[in-house]
Amino acid sequence: MSRSFTDAQRVRPDPASMKAALRKYGWDFWLSFLMVRHKARITAASRRPDLVPEKLWEVTARAPIFDVALVQLGATWWEHPDMYDRGVIDHVHWVVDQIVEVTRGIRMGDVLGPAAIVRQQTERWTINIAGHHGLTQSENESRADYIGRVWQEIPSCQIDVGQAWARLSQWLHGRGDVLDAIAWDIESSDPLRGSVTVPDSTVKAAELYAELLDLALYPASGVGCLVARDRKRTDLQVYLTARPKLRLQPDLGPNALRALRPLDFSTVVAPDMQKIAQDARTYRREVAQRSSAAHLQRGLAAGTVERAILERRGRAVDGALRAFEQTHEKLGEDFSPAGLATRIFRFIAISEASHVVAEWSSGAERTALLVAASAARSAWRFWLEDTDISLVCMRTVLEQTCRARAWRLRPLKAANLENAPGLVSPSRWIDLAGWRRAGVLNRSMGEFSHLELRSRRSGARQLLSEMQDPETEESLRLYLGRGAALDNVFRLLAFEVIARLQAAGNELAESFRQTITLVDEATHEAEVEQLLNLGLGLRGFDFGEPDFKTPDPRHP
Repeated sequence: MSRSFTDAQRVRPDPASMKAALRKYGWDFWLSFLMVRHKARITAASRRPDLVPEKLWEVTARAPIFDVALVQLGATWWEHPDMYDRGVIDHVHWVVDQIVEVTRGIRMGDVLGPAAIVRQQTERWTINIAGHHGLTQSENESRADYIGRVWQEIPSCQIDVGQAWARLSQWLHGRGDVLDAIAWDIESSDPLRGSVTVPDSTVKAAELYAELLDLALYPASGVGCLVARDRKRTDLQVYLTARPKLRLQPDLGPNALRALRPLDFSTVVAPDMQKIAQDARTYRREVAQRSSAAHLQRGLAAGTVERAILERRGRAVDGALRAFEQTHEKLGEDFSPAGLATRIFRFIAISEASHVVAEWSSGAERTALLVAASAARSAWRFWLEDTDISLVCMRTVLEQTCRARAWRLRPLKAANLENAPGLVSPSRWIDLAGWRRAGVLNRSMGEFSHLELRSRRSGARQLLSEMQDPETEESLRLYLGRGAALDNVFRLLAFEVIARLQAAGNELAESFRQTITLVDEATHEAEVEQLLNLGLGLRGFDFGEPDFKTPDPRHP
């Protein structure tokens, strides 16, 4: 470990201290300073198994017993994390996969990203319940009120699901008590703090996720029971409705924790991850046997739940390896694992820098930069998982970056917009920031933000393929669209980070450009202008018809 890396742990994140360190260590200071903060998060989370509350473990504990029943009913072990177009039994398995993914995120210290997953699953099963009971949203009824009314049809529902859904939406728009929800994210990056306790507000956020996911399993298990009846496997219905007692909460060891890490190239090809993938295949063979369900009625061992969690990581490793192989095939000599590692480092650095400069501000501007940093971390991690949830997080980054920019350039108008009655749409912050031409990018990401029958994801994906460097090969555009969108929102966030570094001292801004963004001021401005002009040219883009159809009332 270099001296600058060691000393970076003692540098306070204020302009004077950072300038002094920059003069002492040169531009390498940024590499050490920002990575120390990133590693502090990882270390802090690894030491806190209590990040996952008991309620979330109880819901996650249903994964292995669902696996046994659903696989015997024909569910597939689908590698891709998004299952919009899969069969009904795979949709039931999807919610189980997503429960595990939420638990993984919380255990790794990511609180905001899982909110997007929980909101999506709440919306997906709202469609199910509404279709079954013939419910539709009234003309003057808010979305939250409608969702709350739909879930009143579920006997076990003891909360206002509509208000809970609205709260998650508030967090993803940087409003409400979002700073309480992401308190762990805010507090865990300081390498001088030593042990970081899990804030009560973070626990409560995870418990809210658990409650909503547990409710989602009610209609999901009902659909599974209908399929079991139709396929003359009523013996499996008991497993879909059972609540097996977890004898001991899992305490994931070092090997299991490493399996939860983001799936960059070096991680995917690592021997320990390939062993996880092999163990996952063994697990899948075992749960396919009819006899494997019997012991689950008597209660679950923590190791059984851990195996169910690691099966998802093994499946994700297989999917990621296949994706890397496809990328190599498509890009040929341009495929570069080293280039991917550099790209990920840049994402890490920009998100950490956003967190740093946030603390130089106050009020709504500070909130915007902190939420942007948190959402940015979730966005690149989900991007590596090859899921559209990354686009939900990217939209949060875009909105909060524009909100922070509006406060920097037009504070009086920003204050008026903060205090405006009702909900403030992301487009209003984009307009106030002076980046109206990026509005179509926000619209495309918005199609992925909610799972509704009117969602036009195919059209949105096509637009993302168009919002790339004009020199991008036509045959690669659709394939690279999500990654290009990620680069674009990080480019905009970096622009605002650098503006605040510039205000604190030119040497901070210039060294950040040279070390992190690797472009000078003029080039960065030209890249932003190119993005905005692409958006201007696509402002009338037709997203086409919705992708989804009204579900069958029996098997929605």
